[in-house]
Amino acid sequence: TYPVDWMTVYLGGMYFLPGDSAYQASVPWTNKKVRQAMNVAINRKELLNTVFAGKGTMTYVTGWSEKSEGFNPGWQSRFEKMYGYNPARAKELLKEAGYGPGGKPLKFKILAFTEPGESEGPQVAEALGIYYKEVGVETEIEVLGRDLEWDDSPERSDHSAGRFLDRTRDFLDPAVFAAGR
Repeated sequence: TYPVDWMTVYLGGMYFLPGDSAYQASVPWTNKKVRQAMNVAINRKELLNTVFAGKGTMTYVTGWSEKSEGFNPGWQSRFEKMYGYNPARAKELLKEAGYGPGGKPLKFKILAFTEPGESEGPQVAEALGIYYKEVGVETEIEVLGRDLEWDDSPERSDHSAGRFLDRTRDFLDPAVFAAGR
């Protein structure tokens, strides 16, 4: 079997097309500070060394490895400052966004799946749940069968954080949760 190809977490209920009637401003991760907090709450080096037994390469932008044509070395040089593991900063960002102690609670479901040769999804989901709990975010983990279809419809009420995608061999994508926009 081969190790996981690539792992990214996507947040549900977040739409950015101009005029998109499905956009929901009430979804927490429409707030850039929440997305940044979710990023800096994750210890990617620990994930790489534990869940993936140190067998992987960090990437700094979703879908781009150092081997990709057009890779910008600046992404790597500024990644640690912008998105490196910093739970204290995650708590600050969540507080600034109105979440956490004295603010609104932040709770969501993490959906994960496994498939032959790529069994790490639930382990990563569990680790994310632990990292997020440490910064005051409550999660529920749900492991789905690979044969299930994703429900990304705007009507879905829980706006679950996460489907794990895995199609580009040889690197772990640590750019979990988009921080731009």
